[in-house]
Amino acid sequence: MEKKIIYMDMDGVVADFTTGYAAAFNRDVSRDDAFTVKQFCRQEPRLFRMLPILEKGKELFDILKDDYKIIFLTTPMKGMDYCKIDKVEWVRENFGDYDIIFSDNKADYVIDDHSILIDDMDYNLESWIKKGGTGIKFPQKIDKICDIIEETFNPAEEKTLKKQLKEIVVNLNPSEKQKESGNYKKSEIIDFKGLKIRIENPKGSIRTGFSSFGQKWVSRMTCHYGYLIGTEGADFDPIDIFIGPNTNKSLAFVVNQGFNGMFDEHKILIGFENIEEAEKAYYSNYQKGWTGLMSIVQTNTKKLRDWTETRSSKDPYPI
Repeated sequence: MEKKIIYMDMDGVVADFTTGYAAAFNRDVSRDDAFTVKQFCRQEPRLFRMLPILEKGKELFDILKDDYKIIFLTTPMKGMDYCKIDKVEWVRENFGDYDIIFSDNKADYVIDDHSILIDDMDYNLESWIKKGGTGIKFPQKIDKICDIIEETFNPAEEKTLKKQLKEIVVNLNPSEKQKESGNYKKSEIIDFKGLKIRIENPKGSIRTGFSSFGQKWVSRMTCHYGYLIGTEGADFDPIDIFIGPNTNKSLAFVVNQGFNGMFDEHKILIGFENIEEAEKAYYSNYQKGWTGLMSIVQTNTKKLRDWTETRSSKDPYPI
């Protein structure tokens, strides 16, 4: 099985920039502003090749390297021609053959909240978290960092959620007496990464309805189907949602549904590995020949929560 990725910053996490700066210039980097730091660093063009290892960072790296794929994600210092090549050589000499990504905007590498960055700079972590990723501040206790990583990739609530989904029971065919009393299982409510979902049609059940032309349709559900509680879609009903089997995924997909080029409503899909799988699942829940999918957009559960709260769900989800 392919290892999960963890992004690690270099300077301040595994490379001891503070000590290296002090040794080279007899100065305290915490007391110099960014401009001053750059000016001094440019006086020593091979500085990043000479930095000592940060032992606590090396300890964390050694704990993580066997279970995860470590990628160093670092911002090169502008105006230093040797910075990139020296960082590459530094990693090779101290850690071995590991991937390095140079980026001025680390948040570009966020996919969902399973995207983990370990960094010492608050501004990197803030932009990473804002994009929907999981940012871990360094330094802190290594046990705490490992706990955050474990909880991110294998959250306890996901195990509970899988059990919930497996045990869903909804009475779709109540007797007349049950209808009169209301004493029967109408739906099940679950919590998926902060999304409150009421499931009305479990996987395998039959869903029926009428088209805008008055024609009855019948579909057997290939996954759980319901709606987001507290939302209002373009049809003035709560936004509908399909739930797939991969409940450890924070990926979400929004279908802009419509006919003859006219937007009708949204359908959300969660619990799927990728956009192709989500699209296949969407079509599998409709009768053959269904043409309602205008477009499908990949997002994540955090962005989805933000979008539903803005009440912008009357318009097509932006591509």
